[in-house]
Amino acid sequence: MLTLRLSTNWTCAYVEAGHQTPTHREPVAQLDGWHFDTAQSPRTAWLEHHFDLHPTDECVQYFLHIATAPAGAQVIVNEENLGSISAPCDLDVTAYVSLDDNRIAFRVAADADRDEPGAFGDVRLQAIPCE
Repeated sequence: MLTLRLSTNWTCAYVEAGHQTPTHREPVAQLDGWHFDTAQSPRTAWLEHHFDLHPTDECVQYFLHIATAPAGAQVIVNEENLGSISAPCDLDVTAYVSLDDNRIAFRVAADADRDEPGAFGDVRLQAIPCE
């Protein structure tokens, strides 16, 4: 089983409600250390990470494992919105990834953080041999 850890080298862009253009971007060295900047309310945070995959010698399925995530966070893989997630979860993203230039993003709304700490935990992509 091949595992690609996706916990480092993210970027965060805050976008005002009803707008498409970010107000500012910032690097996020460790996803599990990120928290919504409450000074950015009522904005939405977009966290994104880019990665490539290597060819495999066998058939594999790709599962995105998310240990923890802010309440109401949405996950997008290569422009495919997979909807709001309830972590921990393992999502089959085989149909959405390719060998080159993949993008995973999380959308976190300002008020999604109210009832819970809102931290991300381990995020990784696992290649599991096909059955």
